[in-house]
Amino acid sequence: MCFFQLLRELEHPNVIALQKVFLSHNDRKVWLLFDYAEHNLWHIIKFYRASKANKKPMQLPRGMVKSLLYQILDGIHYLHANWVLHRDLEVKPTSCLIRLAALAKCDLDELCDSVPRV
Repeated sequence: MCFFQLLRELEHPNVIALQKVFLSHNDRKVWLLFDYAEHNLWHIIKFYRASKANKKPMQLPRGMVKSLLYQILDGIHYLHANWVLHRDLEVKPTSCLIRLAALAKCDLDELCDSVPRV
């Protein structure tokens, strides 16, 4: 099974969905269109670090931390249950996409390594 087929088959609220694949035959390039997410986890970390540096520290809501961690682990559990392994031992904050609806999605382009890349 190729990488693109795997991305299209995986369906979970906390795993990013591949919407479309664009191929350019002239310059032999491939573009992937994924779900849109306004932010990633790194943006949230930077925001709260900046508030601390500006002497106006804002406390990261405990409920938000629990929710994001649960969603990340739920997405990883879904991948592992389907025999998809992430290539990094750690989940990078830039790979965790966050929509304003507070859904965290793990970016499979960064995490997935179960299929050889094309």
